[in-house]
Amino acid sequence: MWSARYDSPEKGTDYPLLIALDPSGSVYVTGYSSGSQGFLPSTTLKYDADGSQRWAVRYGIGFTPLCMQVDRSGNIYVGGFPGLVKYDNQGNQLWSTTDVVSAMTLDRQGTLYFSTSTGIIKVDSMGVRQALIDSSATDIAVDDSGSVYLTLYDGGQFTKKYSPSGSLLWSYSFGGTQIRLDRFGNAIVKRPYGSMLAFKLTPAG
Repeated sequence: MWSARYDSPEKGTDYPLLIALDPSGSVYVTGYSSGSQGFLPSTTLKYDADGSQRWAVRYGIGFTPLCMQVDRSGNIYVGGFPGLVKYDNQGNQLWSTTDVVSAMTLDRQGTLYFSTSTGIIKVDSMGVRQALIDSSATDIAVDDSGSVYLTLYDGGQFTKKYSPSGSLLWSYSFGGTQIRLDRFGNAIVKRPYGSMLAFKLTPAG
């Protein structure tokens, strides 16, 4: 058991928002800070499994992290308002974009999928991007075959499944805010904020 404390250099108020783990048990935390001078750069921190801080990196004054993913190599992706940044496992920034990112996920090959106001973008490990689906999402999941599942609002709440190339396979007129896939490929969808309900859809919808 351990606890850790971080204080931004400006001695402002620090708000941790997201936490993630890598396969080695290292812990990643990201959030933002504010002080008398207004919003400060966001901070992402890495801790070893024993709680020792490895590094802290800062990005984008006024940037608010909304989602974070860590791949099998320990690379970190932080998306939010506004921006998306990738760090290697030593905290070095590899690339960044100005997209407003509301949700993201990684497939087993380490390909990143993220949602912007214009739709779903697919990005390989080198940062090469491909516009995949022209619908924004509240959450994203990808199965072993590369099919993409979205929860979204489009005049109503929907859960949708797309092929690896971005073609719509099915649409279910019941959605939510979070989606996860079990080992059989069933989609587990949590209903919107304030609801304790969830439902399950088979791969066939």
